[in-house]
Amino acid sequence: MARRGKFARLVDDFVATVDELGGSVDPAVVAAELQARIDAIATHLHITPQTVLRSYIDDVMLTGLRPGLRRVAAAVT
Repeated sequence: MARRGKFARLVDDFVATVDELGGSVDPAVVAAELQARIDAIATHLHITPQTVLRSYIDDVMLTGLRPGLRRVAAAVT
């Protein structure tokens, strides 16, 4: 099995979380938004997008996404 890159795993996890909550989202839209946010952080910190992805986005941060998504899902249903 080929190893998936971190960015692809982030997109997949976000899409899966939305799906688990009964929603749907286009992975291409998620990827574009995530890339835009990574680029903005990189610009603000004067570092490369690769450094942001490698050093500032980790599993702890990802764990925090699920409760936020659940709150959003609850608010719109």
